Amino acid sequence: ALTSPPDNQDDGTKTKSATMMGKVFVFVIFPLTIGVLGLYMSYLETRRRPDKKLSFDQDFMVPFLLALAMSVVIWLQTGGFSNNKVK
Repeated sequence: ALTSPPDNQDDGTKTKSATMMGKVFVFVIFPLTIGVLGLYMSYLETRRRPDKKLSFDQDFMVPFLLALAMSVVIWLQTGGFSNNKVK
């Protein structure tokens, strides 16, 4: 469901690449979900320890950027999610 029909390459092999919806999920939805989970975990920590303050940069942006960086690295290593082998 996340791959488009095979494309022909110059060497005659067929490759599959991620669809637009799959790319939106990997580069937007996944990092946002991780960021929100980080913020929620920090919120739960503030309920347990009232002296701790919520920090948007530390609690949301760091997990978001780490998840985004992980998605980009995997995208680069797999050639745009077009093969199963790491380059």
